[in-house]
Amino acid sequence: MREGSVRAPLRSKFISQQLDDGHWVSAYAPSELVRVRGHRPYHNWGDRAPWPTSYTLQAIEMDQMWHSTLKSYREGSNIMRFPVHSAHTHNAQPFRVLDIGCGTGTWCLEMSQTWKHAEFWGMDLAPIQPNPAYLSQDDSLPHRVNWLIANFLDKWPFEDMSFDFVNMRFVALGIPEVQFYHVLDEAFRVLRRDGHLEIYERTYQFAAGQVPIPLSNPEMAQRAQRQKKHSHTDLEQVYEEVLTAHTINSSPLSIIASAIVLYDGKNIVQSPVIRGSFPARSFTPERKMDMRDARLEPWMKKPHAEHFIKTVTRAIESLSPYERDYRFRMILQSLSTMVSESADWLWDEFTSKVVGSENGKVNTHIHSQPHSPWSSKDKFDTQVKEWSMDLNRRASVDKFLEVIFGWEDGNEAEFCPGGRKLVGAKTWSNERKLECESAEDKLGSWQMCGFRIQKS
Repeated sequence: MREGSVRAPLRSKFISQQLDDGHWVSAYAPSELVRVRGHRPYHNWGDRAPWPTSYTLQAIEMDQMWHSTLKSYREGSNIMRFPVHSAHTHNAQPFRVLDIGCGTGTWCLEMSQTWKHAEFWGMDLAPIQPNPAYLSQDDSLPHRVNWLIANFLDKWPFEDMSFDFVNMRFVALGIPEVQFYHVLDEAFRVLRRDGHLEIYERTYQFAAGQVPIPLSNPEMAQRAQRQKKHSHTDLEQVYEEVLTAHTINSSPLSIIASAIVLYDGKNIVQSPVIRGSFPARSFTPERKMDMRDARLEPWMKKPHAEHFIKTVTRAIESLSPYERDYRFRMILQSLSTMVSESADWLWDEFTSKVVGSENGKVNTHIHSQPHSPWSSKDKFDTQVKEWSMDLNRRASVDKFLEVIFGWEDGNEAEFCPGGRKLVGAKTWSNERKLECESAEDKLGSWQMCGFRIQKS
């Protein structure tokens, strides 16, 4: 685009067009931003952006669930409870804010009501963000909230030192390890002096119970029982091999923690690590705040640090056992959604980068190898569906309701006509219980942690 035709802080040579709904588009973007794989919409950036999840309604709802979960641990706050002080802020509010991997733009839209004088830019791979003009009676919102379709693994199309605050949340699943430093380089390049970078991440391990549960495929269940492993080990191996092929680490917290200390920053703060497992008995903060930087300025120390520690700790420890159990069941279902809504991408990457394929079918000479149990995508889709049903049965709220209301055998009729069947919607029977309630059957664990660093 010609000079002067784009809005600051964009760099015109990196912008190709502006869509009718107001989205700005990177000059590096493909001509078609969205493609269909199987029956799901995905981004069309190819290997340049190895983000696996589709843009279905279920995937978008999963993102919203993680957004709400993180807010709930911070008493409704969208950022760490530390002041955003710098030479370019007004009353501890930044003038310009960037959200990397903004998704539907929920964080930008909510924070625009907190920082009412700030200008927001949300960057994502696909135009799934709403037009701000239709969302609020605030006439300033369409002028303050902007969307950019770009790949954060490319050079960011912004001027140097143009933002006061950069936010990154739950995007590590799309960042190869070798490119983490590129992303951080770009974040520090666009940050003004004394600007803040806040990162929240979690782990992305595959979830599957170690005890096989009844499956609709008897042959698969018998094979798992003979091999004394869970029913979806093959699927888990494919998930891990595809991530490895892209050098993506499913546990990125350690990478971030070791990388940010290498940059020219100050006031580096790590939030309490929240660790969860299923069953949810260990759903507690793992440790207290980690004040890594001895040069913390007075306004970053007490009482702000103590208040932040208490906020996160209190938000978790105040949960009743029922609330903890229910919350983790929701998280478990989101893990199911993460993989099932990435199935088409996983198959394409598995056949092209891991085992090789011809016309969508796995090569016969490779199919004989142990790590390639499917000869076609239909069979792969069948097992993904089995696994998703497995995980959703384990995460069902029926057992949760049974515990709360005391629906044990013999007294369910006291609570409602039809007893458990009316509420259970045919999910459980007396013979099919939550196998994962046993202490031996851990579906896995997850961690979530945040980092805040101020540019020197």
